[in-house]
Amino acid sequence: MVAWFKRIRITLLLLLAAFLVQQYFFPQPGVRGPFGARSLPVGPVLVIAPHSDDESLAAAGLLQQAEAAGLQPQVVLVTGGDGFPIAAQAHYHRSQISSQEMIAFGRIRLAESQTALRALGLPPERLTFLGYADRSLDQLWLDCWREEHACLSPFTKLRHVPYAEALEPGAPLAGERLLAHLISLLRKAHPAVVAYPHPNESHVDHWGLSNFVAAALEHLRRTEPGWQAPAEWLYLVHRGDWPAPKGLKPRASLTPPRTLVGEMTEWTQVPLVESQVAQKQMAVEAYHSQMTILRRFMHSFVRTNELFGRIGRADLAEPGLTEQHGSPDPGAWVQTTADPRRDTLARTLEPGADLVSIWGAIDQTQLSLAIHLAAPLSRQTTLRLLVRPWQGGWDDVATVDLRAFGAPTVKRWPGEPILGQVDAYLTATQEGDWCRARLSLDRLGRPGAVMLAAETWIGGALIDRTAWRVVSLDGR
Repeated sequence: MVAWFKRIRITLLLLLAAFLVQQYFFPQPGVRGPFGARSLPVGPVLVIAPHSDDESLAAAGLLQQAEAAGLQPQVVLVTGGDGFPIAAQAHYHRSQISSQEMIAFGRIRLAESQTALRALGLPPERLTFLGYADRSLDQLWLDCWREEHACLSPFTKLRHVPYAEALEPGAPLAGERLLAHLISLLRKAHPAVVAYPHPNESHVDHWGLSNFVAAALEHLRRTEPGWQAPAEWLYLVHRGDWPAPKGLKPRASLTPPRTLVGEMTEWTQVPLVESQVAQKQMAVEAYHSQMTILRRFMHSFVRTNELFGRIGRADLAEPGLTEQHGSPDPGAWVQTTADPRRDTLARTLEPGADLVSIWGAIDQTQLSLAIHLAAPLSRQTTLRLLVRPWQGGWDDVATVDLRAFGAPTVKRWPGEPILGQVDAYLTATQEGDWCRARLSLDRLGRPGAVMLAAETWIGGALIDRTAWRVVSLDGR
């Protein structure tokens, strides 16, 4: 029996290895256009990047064109890039790297960013460095929101920003502090265009930063008199085998991944002339610490265009009929979120954990949410609904776990912990491949907006995760 289980495990590992090799060396090509060309705005351009190099990979051409047009583009680097031990090991030529060396590696990456921006024609004062911990932005969004619960970086061994070069040296690694920084920077720049990561990014820092920027923009929309909301240009760096094909192909063009075409994102492009492509290559190659191990991937962004997505606003105060979409409730619903199907091997093998969409509706007392899966929720899967309400500011996250059997459970909620009956605040049901939850608006604090997402878990493994979306509840 033991030998049989061992053979099964080896077979599964070989199948997984073959799948990964096929994805890397023989990726699926993206979807060909035509994609409309984006024209530069008449106003400031702000590029917000999670790591040193993302601004050049995603938006070097945009930065060049904005600088040439006299728009004085600015770049914000959010993390220190100090959580990439493989690159640090290659740089220091040894396997054991100390926390102090990881911080020094963050400074090396910052210097590379300064060199890259010079190659694009931007002076050093256009760069703002926040210095938050690399590979922490998802935790800051979900688990380390309050300053008293600041995250501990496993790489720097610190709970604060260690860089004297940062905007606020010593800032705690806490979500509310990062959000405050982003709100302040956006208010000061008041950009006509803000470029930041797409909400369906795979990397935890890109994913987390997308949520923070969306929250900051919504906060400014609701609190700043005369605030003119900027155009939001969403860029992609990490998503499965994208971009395809890999390698330096400066005469080829970028095309979006198939899994993100038709899933609420409208893709457009910024065409680059030959000289701009050449300057972008110089900027990308300035990142020596990354090129050592990621050369083929990084060169894949040196193409004749750059892609930017746009996602429309979700507003439950302006509902439309969605009965024809198979929603479990007839009447007025709005699709808030669409998620790619079968975009990983695990989701293909377990469709009962593959998220498809989220729909929402409100009445005088409740926020109703319908979560669609590719198949009925499997018995081993936990569906987690996440809600962050806005009540003059963004409150902490409520997480509600739904299962195919048993009552729903509330793991966290804004304000005081749940001590009474769960069903006083929510009800949950399952009908086929739809799960539905109704949340008390009073218990949420009658928010003007919420940010929503859903996840599926099997055991301790995250199987699927939707993008977070800002959803207006009051029509603003």
